[in-house]
Amino acid sequence: MDRIFKVAAVDASHGHIFGLLREAINCPLAQVVGFADGEASNRDRVVRDYGLSHDQVFSDYRMLADRVKPDVVICCSPNAKHVEYVEDLAPRGVHVLIEKPFAARLGEVDRMIAAAARHGTYLMCNYPVAWQPSMRRAYDLVQAGTIGRVFQIALRGGHAGPTGKLPAEEMRKFWWYRPELGGGVLLDYCCYGAFIASWFLGKLPRKVMGMAMTIDRPVEADDNAALLVQYDDALCMFGATWTRPAEYGNPFGPVINGLNGSLSFLSGDDLRLALPGKEVEKIDVSQPMPEGERNGVEYFLNCIANGRPVGEPVSLKTTRMAQEILEAGLRSVETGRTVELPVKV
Repeated sequence: MDRIFKVAAVDASHGHIFGLLREAINCPLAQVVGFADGEASNRDRVVRDYGLSHDQVFSDYRMLADRVKPDVVICCSPNAKHVEYVEDLAPRGVHVLIEKPFAARLGEVDRMIAAAARHGTYLMCNYPVAWQPSMRRAYDLVQAGTIGRVFQIALRGGHAGPTGKLPAEEMRKFWWYRPELGGGVLLDYCCYGAFIASWFLGKLPRKVMGMAMTIDRPVEADDNAALLVQYDDALCMFGATWTRPAEYGNPFGPVINGLNGSLSFLSGDDLRLALPGKEVEKIDVSQPMPEGERNGVEYFLNCIANGRPVGEPVSLKTTRMAQEILEAGLRSVETGRTVELPVKV
């Protein structure tokens, strides 16, 4: 019989936690034993909508860890606090799944990896697009050489902002708009481009140029950003915004250009292949993800249950590469200069 893991979710600062909690509830390898968050409204929501009892819900994650002793914790804290959770939970023998991006800065990623290695625990940074059938199909087509050598991955993503329009004094209360907590759209949305490029190209770029500014929000954090990422044989571009006034298309859909053709996403499950001299083809992406890889929680628990390392596309190597691109971008924004990779931590 497969082992059943006691799973808890902590810190709902990033709203993705509720989707991840639902994944855990639906996973045969998981028994959801607790939730911790400082906001009473989030605790009430979990009791009301996710079937947890009041004695399974805590205001402090340390109390949760002491009382219910979870095997696995799903963490959706502010980016700059990811490292605090891992360094506190790893010595307790708790495996931790972190929601994207890995951290606010690259040095924090290295600290988390070191803590997990030191205490023999599993660590994974979850990127939701990794479990998207159309993205997997695009990767397979690239690996098969269908579009030839990839020379460009371009991605533009965003929305109207994590909180929408609020008075300035209210907006500044949210971690999303506080740089010291890892806020800002560069980390929030350019991370998808950094991850997809790291996954599809499998290597670090040579240099990164980053630009970021605050256009519409009365806050310190950037609400618009762009990264220009140069490889030896590819040039990638990632754009991000929190000031988009209306929805259009797929917010994560990259265009992947190869020397012999292109792949593009018109929506999350609408993948198109363009080859010279042929009509644009809509690719069948109806094949579901294989059991054990249908979402990040299921994959993480299967890795632990089977004693195998977290692999691609969310291996520590790939997700750290994505963070290194982001680190170079942040340093470029700070200095106004192009940053060469690898960066020194």
